[in-house]
Amino acid sequence: MAIFSRLDGNPAGKALSQIGDPAIPAVVNVLTTGNDRERRNAYLVLYNIHTDRGKATLHEYAAREPDPQMRQFAVKLAGSSRAP
Repeated sequence: MAIFSRLDGNPAGKALSQIGDPAIPAVVNVLTTGNDRERRNAYLVLYNIHTDRGKATLHEYAAREPDPQMRQFAVKLAGSSRAP
């Protein structure tokens, strides 16, 4: 799970998480328009952006994720990150 959550198998996601706050608008776009796999990766990117804005965005979108299984995944990530 640790390797998965660090995005070691997803170079683009890892790069976005390293970019940090400037990448958040692109990640939010994926959360609003992407398929399940893309949204899962977007949540992981937000989880790996270690800023207040990244964590706040993760919490916000996890709370309003329409898919129940994806919401459970996102809420679990948000719960394991520090609160915004």
